[in-house]
Amino acid sequence: MKINIVIDIRPLMHGHLTGVDIFTIETLKALFELDKENNYILYHNSFTSMQQNIPDFSMHSNVTQVRTKYPNKILNILLSFLNWPKIDELILKKLQKNKNNEIKSIDFFLMPDPRPIALKKAKLLTVFHDLSFIRYPHFFSFYTGIWHKILRPKKIAQKSTHIISVSNFTKNEIIKCFKIAGEKISVIHEGQGTAHDLTIEQVNKTAHEFNLPKKYFLFISTLEPRKNLERLIKAYQLFLKNPDNKDYKLIIIGKENAKIFRKVDIEISKNIIKLGFVGEESKLAILSKAHALVYPSLYEGFGLPILESFYYNKPVAASNISSIPEVAGDAAILFDPLDINEIKNSLEKLTHPKIYKNLQHKIPNQLSKFSWHKCAKQIHDHFSLAK
Repeated sequence: MKINIVIDIRPLMHGHLTGVDIFTIETLKALFELDKENNYILYHNSFTSMQQNIPDFSMHSNVTQVRTKYPNKILNILLSFLNWPKIDELILKKLQKNKNNEIKSIDFFLMPDPRPIALKKAKLLTVFHDLSFIRYPHFFSFYTGIWHKILRPKKIAQKSTHIISVSNFTKNEIIKCFKIAGEKISVIHEGQGTAHDLTIEQVNKTAHEFNLPKKYFLFISTLEPRKNLERLIKAYQLFLKNPDNKDYKLIIIGKENAKIFRKVDIEISKNIIKLGFVGEESKLAILSKAHALVYPSLYEGFGLPILESFYYNKPVAASNISSIPEVAGDAAILFDPLDINEIKNSLEKLTHPKIYKNLQHKIPNQLSKFSWHKCAKQIHDHFSLAK
């Protein structure tokens, strides 16, 4: 018997490739390759067409799209506080306008991240990536704080039939913060980000375009307080005091988003190259030529850049807290992100050939634990078992 599954693609409507966007897109790709039998309905709400932000899945005959056109702010308030309108009912009404439609009910509603929702009959599966908005509310903007009040994530967790957590760390956070029973939460790890094989021509073109130095450490992230860039820069300045390290530059990829996050105050010197936002293809090419990735975050629900770095066999120095040790395993140098000297010492270790090669030797085993196929398979299995 076919299962009818709605997947909420509202996260894709803003057109920026965040961690949630990557999870949504890559999981959909893998899920549709895996499952040719069940029916999938991609739901989004936007007054104007946002089709340019949605990947083309028209080659899959069991995938269709449904769009509603309500003002998002009003819809979110109605869903969050009045538990209305029932989105599964709206979707069915839209589908029934098509004479060839065979879908008469909706079994599951999968949300790739928590957002206001109201359902009549469908089972709700919600993916939680992290609880940074609860642990570090002061890192976010005033308007994001208002959004989190409208969101009411604890209520979403409680009304969910089941919760998917992208790491054991996030699962434990949900249990602690929301008082949710552990058996209601399944840990399903993410895959290897957007990493894929690059041609020599692509890499060389990017190196020329950005005038990349021969040796550099790489930092990739939205520039927000949680990512701990200020301490990394201070540690890097200490690292440069050793004359032997003068050839290693620090490249920063990422931009600020004042609408969501509090401003980050950083000082840029001649050895630090701030590239701002770069396209995904360029980002991966820059990563593939880096000496190593440095990931000093204070809090992560998963950590996609770590696996992207591993894909190109690049060692990583990263924080020893939250989900990061779970993702990095023994294939990275881990440090206390609050200790500038520890960060500096980690950069030093990455310049030692023996340590560097030892890390590279461990990368394939750690990387093999994560893939979008595994992620999609576990989600698919959950649909089948729950049905």
